[in-house]
Amino acid sequence: MASLDEVIAKLSKRTIVTLALVGSVAFIVISDPPHTLCDSQIGAFTEAQKGFLLVNPNRPGETTPLFQRLVARCKAANSPGGCYELFVQMREMLGESKTVSLKCTQQLGETALFKNTLLGVAGLMMKLAWGDKPPLSFYEKFGWLDNADIALFCSLKVRAGNTMGGQVWNDFVSETMVTLPGAENLNRDKIWGLSIASTNCGKYL
Repeated sequence: MASLDEVIAKLSKRTIVTLALVGSVAFIVISDPPHTLCDSQIGAFTEAQKGFLLVNPNRPGETTPLFQRLVARCKAANSPGGCYELFVQMREMLGESKTVSLKCTQQLGETALFKNTLLGVAGLMMKLAWGDKPPLSFYEKFGWLDNADIALFCSLKVRAGNTMGGQVWNDFVSETMVTLPGAENLNRDKIWGLSIASTNCGKYL
């Protein structure tokens, strides 16, 4: 059986060059796959988030994304005024996310930046509405959130379902509900009924 050196020696220079080129191209493709249409769309969405979800490189003194600062302000204030700008920016972000085509929405939902932001704010809104203790009745489950705020929560729910799948949203809600103050003393159905997660979003969208 001929050795590898003997096989190579029998090849023409043209064949050797061709094999080398094919090997080089294969290596480049494997190590740095070509960008797809979805990669480009999600890249454009991510680029648009510089200044909100991401630090704006054109602002040298900015070390923390605006999103993080607005979340901290909202938590500290726990009021319509303290959360207003966060909610406005989130509506804009959701609108920008819809520039990603339908066939790329699943890939968008798998993007940590988008997924963590969407579920993080939805969880924050669940806690803001709930308050420091369980609402006294189903009619008080919105806390200080108004109709526009509930509409935002519903938009987050719908967008999560479209990009991540309904099961991801349901799991998120289940995990969040048990962390609400006083929830340990209630059964799941009671927690669900007192939480904004049980809102009929058809009335708000």
